[in-house]
Order: sequence, then C-alpha cells, then structure tokens
Amino acid sequence: MLTDQNEWERKFDLARAVAEMMLQLRPREVEILRMRFWQGYAIKEVAQKLDKGIEYVRKTQKAALRKFRHPKRRGLLLTLR
Repeated sequence: MLTDQNEWERKFDLARAVAEMMLQLRPREVEILRMRFWQGYAIKEVAQKLDKGIEYVRKTQKAALRKFRHPKRRGLLLTLR
C-alpha cells in the first residue's frame, strides 16, 4: 500500500511517463506489450490470441522495448528514479 505521499507521486509520475511513451508506439506494439506485461500472457499465448506467429510477436515486442530504451525516451524514465 502506498502511504508515503512522495512514493505515491513517484509511482504516478512513472505511470504517466510510461503512458506517454506508449502513445509513441504502433498500436500493435502497444497491444503486445499490454498482453505480455500487464495481462501476463506468454509469447505463445499472445501469438495465438492475435493469430500471429511466435516470431512475429517476439520481434514486435523487441522493437517496442528498443524504442523504450532509445536515449530520447529513456531520459524521461531515468529522471523518475
């Protein structure tokens, strides 16, 4: 439970930063990241639900995460540490 106001604000800022970064991704990348990391599906499950191959899901996920690590976007997250 978040009782400390500073901790709550930090988590809120982090969530906002991630949401802003997600807006810069392609819709399919967002969908795959949400299924993988928010809903907890395995790559194989995501592939089945999207009627795509496992390799497609893996490559799309990798591309989306690479965009998160791009220096332009990464700086936004690093300031929230």
